[in-house]
Amino acid sequence: MERVVGTVVRGLRGPIINEGDNIEQIVVETVLNAANTEGY
Repeated sequence: MERVVGTVVRGLRGPIINEGDNIEQIVVETVLNAANTEGY
């Protein structure tokens, strides 16, 4: 039987976030870095 539906799950590794850190910038940089590295 051929699969026609599936799920792809990705976990991202990022830095430890401390109070006062710019979380928006950290998230954007982490996602863009992962996308460039993994080619998606």
